[in-house]
Amino acid sequence: MSYTAWIISIGNELLIGKTVNTNATWLARKLTLLGYDVRRIITVPDNEEDEVEVFRDAIKRGVRVVISTGGLGPTFDDKTSEYLAKALNRKYVINDDALRLVVETFKSKGLELTEPRLKQAKMPEGGKAVT
Repeated sequence: MSYTAWIISIGNELLIGKTVNTNATWLARKLTLLGYDVRRIITVPDNEEDEVEVFRDAIKRGVRVVISTGGLGPTFDDKTSEYLAKALNRKYVINDDALRLVVETFKSKGLELTEPRLKQAKMPEGGKAVT
């Protein structure tokens, strides 16, 4: 029995054809080779309503694996993890394990730990940091 998987790509640049969605193709191939049943590749714009809706739809349908690309960086307009917290009805918090990874990464590169970089340690409450 294989697990169902959805790939959710986020970005206006994908929807207007400015950027080709090679991430989704690569992910679909890898997931399939690992035995997952990829049932959807969905592209949504960079906005709260669409992102929350697609995450809630995946949850409602019992999708076992959801991979989201785009909107996850340190810039002010990358809000996907925040919208995921909203879709899950969880608080958006700094995760201690993720914070440790962020601090180690930027310290090892001799870079300053700025507020936007710290944002990368935030996630829905109860989430797990992965490397």
